[in-house]
Amino acid sequence: MLALAACGGGKRSSSSQEDADPPPVTLPTTTFSGIFDGQIASTGQPITSLLQADGSYYLVYSDASGAQAPAGAVMGSGTLAGQNFNSPAGLDSSLVGSGTQTAASTGVTATYKQGQSFDGTLAYAPPKGNETFSGAFNSSYQQLPTLSALAGVYTGAIATSSVKEDNLQLTIASDGSISGKLSCGCNITATLSPRSDGTSYAAGLSFKGGEHPLSNKSMGGNVYFDAARKRLYIIGRLSGTTDSAIFVGTKP
Repeated sequence: MLALAACGGGKRSSSSQEDADPPPVTLPTTTFSGIFDGQIASTGQPITSLLQADGSYYLVYSDASGAQAPAGAVMGSGTLAGQNFNSPAGLDSSLVGSGTQTAASTGVTATYKQGQSFDGTLAYAPPKGNETFSGAFNSSYQQLPTLSALAGVYTGAIATSSVKEDNLQLTIASDGSISGKLSCGCNITATLSPRSDGTSYAAGLSFKGGEHPLSNKSMGGNVYFDAARKRLYIIGRLSGTTDSAIFVGTKP
């Protein structure tokens, strides 16, 4: 993997990449349709399936240790016919390390029972083959946390299908403002706002300055907080693209 470029030194012109403004953040319009906790059968790795009403999904799997640190995420869009969910073109992106990456193609098929379960199969190309996983509905995700409950410093990773960066810290203040820095020192700014339907918060992250694959881009995402594990998810897309993006972090 290629290392992420550090921010360059020296003065830059006003037309440089560093001085460019990120595009306006496109906030998500879709809501959660279900969040399910389970595990991958062959490895025992915890997996959380976050499904949205527009068919987009984020399956976040962790290592099998006691720390259960996030290891990767399968992201994509699928269709639901009855109880049969199908996504032939998901992408498995790593949440470990920093640099560019090439996400692995992954098909997802599952049986979806509203408010009950999401059990399925991840279909990888040989030699890896298929992995089965389970998921039980977690009703606690339906409760909107207060901003004071969300406030804190989250250490985790951000990833798309082409880039990953771990050991990233995002700070959420009690007023809902978010701040942080990428490895190059590029600034991350955002504000949490409750969705009008009351199902979740929305966040628009802007990445400003420096030389980084995410420099001068923006991300709009829905926000979910797992109070039991103190884990924060921001799931959405890079503005102006169809590229899925995810942040997963925990606070002490």
